[in-house]
Amino acid sequence: MPLAYRWGAALDTTTVATHVLSVIREALDRQSVQQVIWDPYTDGIRSRLPDYCLDGEHSWRARVPLICFCIVEWHYPDRVIRQFGDHQLIPGICDAEARLHRIDMRGKQFDNWMHIHAKYVQLWLNRGSHIVPLQWGQDENYHSWFIIV
Repeated sequence: MPLAYRWGAALDTTTVATHVLSVIREALDRQSVQQVIWDPYTDGIRSRLPDYCLDGEHSWRARVPLICFCIVEWHYPDRVIRQFGDHQLIPGICDAEARLHRIDMRGKQFDNWMHIHAKYVQLWLNRGSHIVPLQWGQDENYHSWFIIV
């Protein structure tokens, strides 16, 4: 089916997962414990990965911006800390920096993104200083926080 076909119907903002966070959360809530691998980086799976997948392992838990030319997206490992073998606590506030999402490439083909995003590049280069520590323990308020948010 052509990709343009998806625009053939009116947008349904109550059931289409790309439009509604609650639909995604509901689908995740319906998953059983057996359907979710909470710690995907265990030795069993890691041993099957090619070496290049493990090259940046030291920075997997770094709370830093990920940069690709004009695109800057923050990596918040503390929001998915169960993937790293920890118990999920209520994560801190994340600043998505909306101004970064308003950047488009029109008329900017000669811009020096390394210079424009120098502060983010510096954070990335210093990623070893921004590793989210593992904090053992359970936050009994996490589930109710997750449902409300």
